[in-house]
Amino acid sequence: MAGEWVETTLGEVTDFLSGGTPSKDRPDYWVGSVPWVSAKDMKRFRLHDTEDHVSEHGVSNGTKLVPAGSVLLLARGMTLLNDLPICVISRPMTFNQDVKALRPKQSVRSDYLPYLLLGNKGRLLSLVDLAGHGTGRLNSDELKALDVTLPPLSEQRAIAHILGTLDDKIELNRRMSETLEAMARALFKSWFVDFDPVRAKHALSKVEGMDGRWRRGSPLHSPLPAGEGSGVRAAPPDRAAVTVSLPADLRDFARELRRHTTDAETLLWRLLRNRLMAGAKFRRQHPLPPYVLDFYCHDAGLAVELDGGQHNE
Repeated sequence: MAGEWVETTLGEVTDFLSGGTPSKDRPDYWVGSVPWVSAKDMKRFRLHDTEDHVSEHGVSNGTKLVPAGSVLLLARGMTLLNDLPICVISRPMTFNQDVKALRPKQSVRSDYLPYLLLGNKGRLLSLVDLAGHGTGRLNSDELKALDVTLPPLSEQRAIAHILGTLDDKIELNRRMSETLEAMARALFKSWFVDFDPVRAKHALSKVEGMDGRWRRGSPLHSPLPAGEGSGVRAAPPDRAAVTVSLPADLRDFARELRRHTTDAETLLWRLLRNRLMAGAKFRRQHPLPPYVLDFYCHDAGLAVELDGGQHNE
């Protein structure tokens, strides 16, 4: 009756396709742009690309090409002992023999099929058995015989629209996180590996006639001047030493911060300590009235503050 949910089996509403691996002895099969899916690629619900790619000759010699929107299911591998990867591909892709591609028949919408599988993920995992050497396996006959309940096509459309909208938001957030992470890595490399701020300062000093400071590839030879940070500031060549008294509360505060570093400070200190970064001598929690600098390199004239206003709390 129209409007009622129908009991059926997975094999009655989908076609199962098996993949394969083109010969590794033919390098020309592996120099193309067609994605080739294996277990290592199936780590996200929406799959846009893969680590390996095959050529058009590879597609027609040992594997199978399925269209965008197809659902891929891992049917063999150690991953099945803990999880069941299910992916929707966003472009035509090929896949290996450990993966099954599911294509919907007329009674099920293509955008609803992945959610039908996700909704039965626990039952699918219960079908996993051992194929030897600790490898999990999903038997194709048992997969096809799995009982499922299908709503009418109109309800399938509504369900797929709601869940698809949520997945689109999740995918957007994931891409934003990847972009921000890449920006953070680039910034870290610029500041603490390539020392771009120091290079820029050196270039400026040359323009202003103050050459003779640090050059890329050369160690920053001297540590802090004798006594620096303990209240005694090194004297210029033609002057007597100058004693600078640090406020006791600021000095105590710096010591307290050294004893209670943040996770970010601990991680960065592992990279900076003992002149590990370009031979530069860094001090941590260095008092500079009225502030305490997280990290300070005297020779480079560089201060690093990781956590903004946290020290003001």
